[in-house]
Amino acid sequence: MGLETGTLLDLTTPVSWSSNKNIRPHEALRTAHASFFLELAERIDIDRAEAFLNEWEFGNARIDGAFTPPFWHSGALLNSAEGLARFYARLYESDLPVNPAHPGAILEWMLWESPGTSTIRGISGIVQDPHQPANLGWHAGAGTFGGIRQGFAACVSGPDPASANCRGAVIHLLAKPPDAAP
Repeated sequence: MGLETGTLLDLTTPVSWSSNKNIRPHEALRTAHASFFLELAERIDIDRAEAFLNEWEFGNARIDGAFTPPFWHSGALLNSAEGLARFYARLYESDLPVNPAHPGAILEWMLWESPGTSTIRGISGIVQDPHQPANLGWHAGAGTFGGIRQGFAACVSGPDPASANCRGAVIHLLAKPPDAAP
Protein backbone atom coordinates (compact mmCIF):
# COMPACT_ATOMS: atom_id res chain seq x y z
CA MET A 1 0.00 0.00 0.00
CA GLY A 2 2.84 2.37 0.88
CA LEU A 3 4.54 1.75 -2.46
CA GLU A 4 1.28 2.02 -4.42
CA THR A 5 0.39 5.39 -2.90
CA GLY A 6 3.91 6.82 -3.10
CA THR A 7 3.98 7.09 0.70
CA LEU A 8 7.11 4.90 0.46
CA LEU A 9 9.61 5.59 -2.31
CA ASP A 10 11.11 2.11 -2.04
CA LEU A 11 11.93 -0.44 0.65
CA THR A 12 15.47 0.72 1.42
CA THR A 13 15.16 4.51 1.88
CA PRO A 14 14.95 5.32 5.62
CA VAL A 15 11.59 6.73 6.71
CA SER A 16 11.18 9.02 9.71
CA TRP A 17 8.52 7.72 12.09
CA SER A 18 7.51 7.79 15.74
CA SER A 19 9.51 10.45 17.57
CA ASN A 20 11.90 11.16 14.68
CA LYS A 21 13.31 7.63 14.55
CA ASN A 22 14.31 6.31 11.15
CA ILE A 23 13.74 2.80 9.86
CA ARG A 24 14.07 1.24 6.45
CA PRO A 25 10.76 -0.26 5.31
CA HIS A 26 12.39 -3.62 4.55
CA GLU A 27 13.57 -3.80 8.19
CA ALA A 28 10.02 -3.07 9.39
CA LEU A 29 8.71 -5.74 7.00
CA ARG A 30 11.14 -8.37 8.28
CA THR A 31 10.29 -7.68 11.92
CA ALA A 32 6.55 -6.94 11.44
CA HIS A 33 7.16 -3.63 13.25
CA ALA A 34 3.58 -2.75 14.27
CA SER A 35 4.12 0.92 15.20
CA PHE A 36 5.83 1.62 11.85
CA PHE A 37 2.96 0.06 9.91
CA LEU A 38 0.37 1.88 12.01
CA GLU A 39 2.00 5.23 11.26
CA LEU A 40 2.33 4.29 7.58
CA ALA A 41 -1.40 3.46 7.48
CA GLU A 42 -2.23 6.85 9.01
CA ARG A 43 -0.15 8.58 6.32
CA ILE A 44 -2.07 6.71 3.61
CA ASP A 45 -5.60 7.68 4.78
CA ILE A 46 -8.40 5.41 5.94
CA ASP A 47 -10.55 5.62 2.81
CA ARG A 48 -7.62 4.83 0.50
CA ALA A 49 -6.48 1.98 2.75
CA GLU A 50 -9.96 0.42 2.79
CA ALA A 51 -10.17 0.78 -1.00
CA PHE A 52 -6.88 -1.12 -1.40
CA LEU A 53 -7.94 -3.84 1.05
CA ASN A 54 -11.22 -4.21 -0.84
CA GLU A 55 -9.55 -4.32 -4.25
CA TRP A 56 -7.03 -6.88 -2.99
CA GLU A 57 -9.81 -8.96 -1.36
CA PHE A 58 -7.89 -8.85 1.93
CA GLY A 59 -10.10 -10.35 4.63
CA ASN A 60 -13.21 -8.32 5.32
CA ALA A 61 -11.40 -5.14 4.11
CA ARG A 62 -12.81 -3.11 7.03
CA ILE A 63 -11.06 -0.50 9.11
CA ASP A 64 -14.30 1.16 10.26
CA GLY A 65 -13.07 4.72 10.27
CA ALA A 66 -10.22 4.43 12.78
CA PHE A 67 -6.66 3.15 12.76
CA THR A 68 -7.13 1.84 16.29
CA PRO A 69 -3.73 0.43 17.20
CA PRO A 70 -3.18 -2.16 15.94
CA PHE A 71 -6.35 -2.41 13.84
CA TRP A 72 -5.15 -5.53 12.00
CA HIS A 73 -4.85 -7.53 15.25
CA SER A 74 -7.83 -6.53 17.34
CA GLY A 75 -9.80 -3.99 15.34
CA ALA A 76 -12.39 -4.29 12.60
CA LEU A 77 -10.01 -5.76 9.99
CA LEU A 78 -10.39 -9.53 10.07
CA ASN A 79 -8.74 -12.23 8.00
CA SER A 80 -8.43 -15.98 8.35
CA ALA A 81 -5.33 -18.14 7.96
CA GLU A 82 -6.80 -19.32 4.64
CA GLY A 83 -7.37 -15.71 3.58
CA LEU A 84 -3.78 -14.76 4.47
CA ALA A 85 -2.45 -17.76 2.56
CA ARG A 86 -4.56 -16.76 -0.48
CA PHE A 87 -3.35 -13.14 -0.27
CA TYR A 88 0.34 -14.11 -0.08
CA ALA A 89 -0.09 -16.63 -2.90
CA ARG A 90 -1.54 -13.81 -5.05
CA LEU A 91 1.38 -11.55 -4.06
CA TYR A 92 3.84 -14.35 -4.94
CA GLU A 93 2.16 -14.88 -8.32
CA SER A 94 2.03 -11.09 -8.98
CA ASP A 95 -1.74 -11.49 -9.19
CA LEU A 96 -2.69 -8.34 -7.25
CA PRO A 97 -3.86 -5.18 -9.04
CA VAL A 98 -0.66 -3.25 -8.27
CA ASN A 99 2.35 -1.83 -10.07
CA PRO A 100 4.11 -4.96 -11.45
CA ALA A 101 7.43 -3.94 -9.83
CA HIS A 102 6.04 -3.84 -6.29
CA PRO A 103 5.42 -7.56 -5.55
CA GLY A 104 8.99 -8.46 -6.56
CA ALA A 105 10.45 -5.71 -4.37
CA ILE A 106 8.43 -6.89 -1.37
CA LEU A 107 9.10 -10.59 -1.94
CA GLU A 108 12.84 -9.96 -2.21
CA TRP A 109 12.86 -8.85 1.43
CA MET A 110 10.56 -11.65 2.57
CA LEU A 111 13.00 -14.46 1.65
CA TRP A 112 13.45 -16.83 4.59
CA GLU A 113 15.39 -19.60 2.89
CA SER A 114 15.57 -21.94 -0.08
CA PRO A 115 15.92 -25.53 1.17
CA GLY A 116 16.25 -27.98 -1.72
CA THR A 117 13.62 -27.25 -4.35
CA SER A 118 11.66 -24.97 -2.02
CA THR A 119 11.69 -21.19 -1.78
CA ILE A 120 10.03 -19.81 1.33
CA ARG A 121 9.13 -16.14 1.70
CA GLY A 122 7.27 -14.84 4.70
CA ILE A 123 6.81 -12.48 7.62
CA SER A 124 6.34 -13.15 11.33
CA GLY A 125 4.81 -11.30 14.22
CA ILE A 126 3.30 -11.43 17.68
CA VAL A 127 -0.46 -11.27 18.21
CA GLN A 128 -1.10 -8.16 20.29
CA ASP A 129 -4.70 -8.71 21.33
CA PRO A 130 -5.82 -8.68 24.97
CA HIS A 131 -8.48 -11.27 24.07
CA GLN A 132 -5.88 -13.79 22.84
CA PRO A 133 -3.49 -15.86 24.96
CA ALA A 134 -0.05 -14.39 25.57
CA ASN A 135 2.86 -15.75 23.56
CA LEU A 136 0.86 -16.26 20.38
CA GLY A 137 2.67 -15.57 17.13
CA TRP A 138 2.07 -15.97 13.43
CA HIS A 139 4.06 -16.72 10.30
CA ALA A 140 2.59 -16.09 6.84
CA GLY A 141 3.84 -15.94 3.28
CA ALA A 142 4.16 -17.93 0.09
CA GLY A 143 6.65 -20.02 -1.75
CA THR A 144 7.42 -22.96 -3.95
CA PHE A 145 7.30 -26.22 -2.05
CA GLY A 146 8.42 -29.30 -3.96
CA GLY A 147 7.56 -27.58 -7.23
CA ILE A 148 4.11 -26.47 -6.05
CA ARG A 149 3.49 -22.72 -5.57
CA GLN A 150 1.25 -21.86 -2.63
CA GLY A 151 0.60 -19.49 0.25
CA PHE A 152 0.75 -20.39 3.93
CA ALA A 153 -0.24 -19.05 7.33
CA ALA A 154 0.56 -20.59 10.71
CA CYS A 155 -0.26 -19.62 14.27
CA VAL A 156 2.38 -20.60 16.84
CA SER A 157 2.22 -20.64 20.63
CA GLY A 158 5.30 -20.72 22.84
CA PRO A 159 7.75 -18.64 24.88
CA ASP A 160 8.92 -16.65 21.81
CA PRO A 161 6.50 -17.48 18.99
CA ALA A 162 7.94 -15.08 16.40
CA SER A 163 11.53 -16.26 16.98
CA ALA A 164 13.81 -17.79 14.40
CA ASN A 165 13.35 -21.17 16.14
CA CYS A 166 9.58 -21.11 15.62
CA ARG A 167 10.03 -19.85 12.07
CA GLY A 168 12.47 -22.74 11.54
CA ALA A 169 9.82 -25.22 12.65
CA VAL A 170 7.33 -23.70 10.19
CA ILE A 171 9.95 -23.85 7.41
CA HIS A 172 10.71 -27.48 8.27
CA LEU A 173 7.04 -28.40 7.84
CA LEU A 174 6.63 -26.34 4.67
CA ALA A 175 9.72 -27.80 3.01
CA LYS A 176 8.32 -31.34 3.23
CA PRO A 177 6.58 -32.76 0.17
CA PRO A 178 2.79 -32.22 0.40
CA ASP A 179 2.09 -35.93 0.98
CA ALA A 180 4.61 -36.05 3.87
CA ALA A 181 3.24 -33.08 5.84
CA PRO A 182 1.28 -33.93 9.02
